[in-house]
Amino acid sequence: MSKYFKEVLKEEKHLSEYEVKDAQEQRELEYLIEVLGDVPIDEDMKKLFHQQFHCFGGRYSVRTKPETIKGVYDFTRRFPELTKNAIDEIWFRYIDDTFEKYDMKSVLDKYLEIFGKEDETFELFIGYVEKKAEQEQEIKKQEAHTLDELKEEYGEKFTTHLKSLVVRQHKDIDEIKKYLPSAELIRKDEEHILDLSRRTRIFFGCCEPVSYTMFDILLEEKTLDTYTETPTYYISTGRKEQATFTKTDFLESIKKEKTKTKK
Repeated sequence: MSKYFKEVLKEEKHLSEYEVKDAQEQRELEYLIEVLGDVPIDEDMKKLFHQQFHCFGGRYSVRTKPETIKGVYDFTRRFPELTKNAIDEIWFRYIDDTFEKYDMKSVLDKYLEIFGKEDETFELFIGYVEKKAEQEQEIKKQEAHTLDELKEEYGEKFTTHLKSLVVRQHKDIDEIKKYLPSAELIRKDEEHILDLSRRTRIFFGCCEPVSYTMFDILLEEKTLDTYTETPTYYISTGRKEQATFTKTDFLESIKKEKTKTKK
């Protein structure tokens, strides 16, 4: 029995026709429909799509990004004969820019045309994906090193966070610099969360500074419209504490940084 190719195609239903077992799965399903629309999918693939919300590891941190979900779903439509195992192998390695740059769907088409629907064929394809991913990753690592120039102003921790966005999500350097808030805002937020850890005696599993999260959202969505005006830290003891800045402060500090850079 083939590991990567189906002998018989399975019955499909639209996403909205599937029952969910709990509120978490309902939220995941709603997100999938928001990203893909109410598309047809078989039960095995639906389970695989839900699994991605609970998977970690791999070269990238983009498993549930809209472009990843869309890109992987495109593979399921172009190659309906691929099994859940095959799509899982693709998902583990998927990042939109690399797959688009090398037109991986066309590459798999050619492999299948030449070698046929054999497990060895799919393994050759995955080997090609890995080779190109390594090449692209070296480029991204070199790009990320250019952000070291920010260490003196922004500190080691935030700079490392920015570099990880380049390496693990392939974010653009110029876009990162475009949305940088002030170093002072970042430092005060970092100091605040350290103070919170000391006062609550929660030293392990403490969350990232909320300023990091807001930066990531702004970089991804180009807006903070859905974010609360008053960022708040919620402590496991039930206590909550406002951040040292508001959303308006955050956005205004970006404008000031741009003005400072132009001078």
